[in-house]
Amino acid sequence: MHKTIYTVDEDLSGVTYLIFFAILWYSFLLRVTITSGFQTRILLFYAAGILVLYQIVRRFQKAFYYRRFHRQCMQESTPLKGRILNIVREYYDDYYEDSDGRRRRRQTFYFMIIEVVDPQTGAVQTIKSDPYRIPLQKYIGSPYVQVYTDRTGWKHVVDGFQLKEKRSDPDIPLENSNVYLKDFNEPTIFIKIITGIIFILFFLQIFFR
Repeated sequence: MHKTIYTVDEDLSGVTYLIFFAILWYSFLLRVTITSGFQTRILLFYAAGILVLYQIVRRFQKAFYYRRFHRQCMQESTPLKGRILNIVREYYDDYYEDSDGRRRRRQTFYFMIIEVVDPQTGAVQTIKSDPYRIPLQKYIGSPYVQVYTDRTGWKHVVDGFQLKEKRSDPDIPLENSNVYLKDFNEPTIFIKIITGIIFILFFLQIFFR
């Protein structure tokens, strides 16, 4: 199994949907402009698309910043051997306002609880990793990882994952983890497929109508 595991701050997977949406949005506007001629009111729709482009740029900036920080920690510190004791799933709620009032968007994150032993002092420390979007237990094939620390000594980054060769390989042992309970907040494969089909049909409608 070949997959690079990124934290939420390093991850760019969600940007794909924003880029696809921006392409569809401006493709539609260009088609309208070409077929119907330029109209002043359409400038509002062009301007609205800038918000999506801004979000894309900000996501890239954030991901590259944290990926660079990750590499810097690996270059400047000595790795400590860590052992994953547990992987836990936590939920975080974001609230936003729309025309129908206040709405809640629930996000699912996964954290590793890692035991780290200092080879010089023998001191044992338990740390909690940064959040991840993916269910880590489905990809990690070994509980042993490398833990790096930044210059302050407070911030840790995790690397050196040993991934499963096949998805069917056994999971690493976990202590009373909640990741095996059904996650009703996670979109089903069916919903993801339907969303993809809608995007494709909309794209075809723009260019082949």
